[in-house]
Amino acid sequence: MAPELFIDADDLERADALARARGFSVLRTAEGLTARLAPRDDARAAAASLNRALVEAGIAVFSIAHKARSLEGIYRDASKQGAL
Repeated sequence: MAPELFIDADDLERADALARARGFSVLRTAEGLTARLAPRDDARAAAASLNRALVEAGIAVFSIAHKARSLEGIYRDASKQGAL
């Protein structure tokens, strides 16, 4: 299953566009952004790289963290892939 990062920043619209431009699949929520990485990506390295890009673009980052996957999310992904 693909790792995810939660991002909270002062300009979510620009952060969303920048993350998509860097190849992330992004979901926008009321709390911030969830960026899905490729399944084998290193979440820590991706968080550092994305944080650096956001700050260099003048976007204030309030938090960026690896998002824990819920059991429901894992089940949903597995059922989509026909693993169940």
